[in-house]
Amino acid sequence: MKSTLNDFEDTFYNLNLRLKEKNLINELELKFLNDKKVGIRKIRNILAHANLSKYDLDIIGNEITFPFTENETCLILYQHISTIISGIILKILEPSMIVNYEINTNSQIEKLKFNFITRTPEELMKFKGIEINAEWEKLDEATKYRLVENSSDVNVLTEIFKGLKQ
Repeated sequence: MKSTLNDFEDTFYNLNLRLKEKNLINELELKFLNDKKVGIRKIRNILAHANLSKYDLDIIGNEITFPFTENETCLILYQHISTIISGIILKILEPSMIVNYEINTNSQIEKLKFNFITRTPEELMKFKGIEINAEWEKLDEATKYRLVENSSDVNVLTEIFKGLKQ
């Protein structure tokens, strides 16, 4: 983007708007890149600025969600968006290439069905089977998430101990 527009100072959002103005990307691709709820901008913000334990990837139609604390979640997300991103990159570079491509990412973008779920520290503790006491409320949010991440899953430990008992 920056090389194509010869602008290395502007923001991601503004660069995308300029690509759209030059007809290098279409309206749907612009939304895919800039959407603050499920677009590349949101994904970037989660991975760059967020406490990863706070977020789960929800593939619509699946019964389970995928926590961003697991490497496999990024691989699952990559499977869904990599072809689209590659197509957009080729569209942006195409004017400077010798070969002409006919690239249509719209159908792939329209097929995307995922959300990001924001989990509270209390939800995460409940998932792990840990009860919260009065001291919990005195902690700041970052500490709560850190404690959740470092806590073992009581449900898993219970099943292990049941198996050892037999």
